[in-house]
Amino acid sequence: MHGNITGIDISTEHITAVRTASGLKGRRILACARVPMADGSLEDALRSLAGSMDLRNDTCLVTVPEAHVSFRNVPMPFRDGRKIRQALPFEMENMLPSPVEDLLIDFIATDHHAESGVLAALVRKEFISNYLVALQSIGIDPEVLEVRGTSLTSWILNQAGTPENILVLEIGAKRYSLILCLNGRISLIRSFISVSVPSPENPEDMDSFFRSLCIAVQNTVHAFASRTGMPDRPEKIYFTGEGARDPISGDLLSRFLDIPAEPIDVSQDKKVRMEENIARDWSPALMNGALSLALRNTGKEGGFNLRRDEFGTEGRYQSIRKAIPKFALFLFLILSFLVADMVIDYHLLKKEYRTLDQEIT
Repeated sequence: MHGNITGIDISTEHITAVRTASGLKGRRILACARVPMADGSLEDALRSLAGSMDLRNDTCLVTVPEAHVSFRNVPMPFRDGRKIRQALPFEMENMLPSPVEDLLIDFIATDHHAESGVLAALVRKEFISNYLVALQSIGIDPEVLEVRGTSLTSWILNQAGTPENILVLEIGAKRYSLILCLNGRISLIRSFISVSVPSPENPEDMDSFFRSLCIAVQNTVHAFASRTGMPDRPEKIYFTGEGARDPISGDLLSRFLDIPAEPIDVSQDKKVRMEENIARDWSPALMNGALSLALRNTGKEGGFNLRRDEFGTEGRYQSIRKAIPKFALFLFLILSFLVADMVIDYHLLKKEYRTLDQEIT
């Protein structure tokens, strides 16, 4: 992808945007911004973002908050993507709380030893419609609508030295999510509401918060492993988010889960360059999601894209395609008139020359 590419990471609490420019040596970070989602108003937060960063001519990739997405692990008897997309709504119809016609569904393949299947993401079509209207009201027409956390996880899996079985934690102030990867593929996504907000000034508060978080993570991973027959101990934890900015976060995660934990910093990617004025305001824990999104290609890349079906980007060009025959006919008529005019002019000039030649003679 060429030109300016912006990743806009939207959670239930904040909107984070990282604007990048493509170059021969990789991607250069031009600007970054983070605005709060006051009272949950997406429109107000987007207007605030638009006031600090002009994104109208950029290629934008946007996340959908995981709180609005449901996930289902569905076994499938085949691996062909086209067949899976056709069969998936029928396979999931009995496990959905609302009619399948009201839902937008995308999936990624999970490669388990015990079973072959997919991880499906489901969002209400009404939500996607309102979401796109809010984005387009400030001039943002996203190429991709990704589920939060998946682009970041894909970036981690593509880094040298990353184990095949990992756990990615995004710890927000009010909500946290986990993504379990097995055999180098995203296999499980879950999101939870935080019972309490940790205070870095109070060690006991931090200890209690991470203890309850790790119990929920451990129970979720163990339940999934018991059902699928997979080993229930990831080799490593990668963590990020507002609730993980404290230096002791990694030690607490390692202690309670008994797994090595490492903070994520996407800005250390060798393909990324950062100006000094950006580096002063940069916070990896807050900007990782948006930057990994900006580095994502518009192709599948192991993640989701909810910009499909009636909300697909091809719909933007459908009216142009319909107008092409009319435009071609209009252009043909214009060219016909021009040619006719040239022919008439030629014959009139030729007649005039003959008259002049006769007079001269």
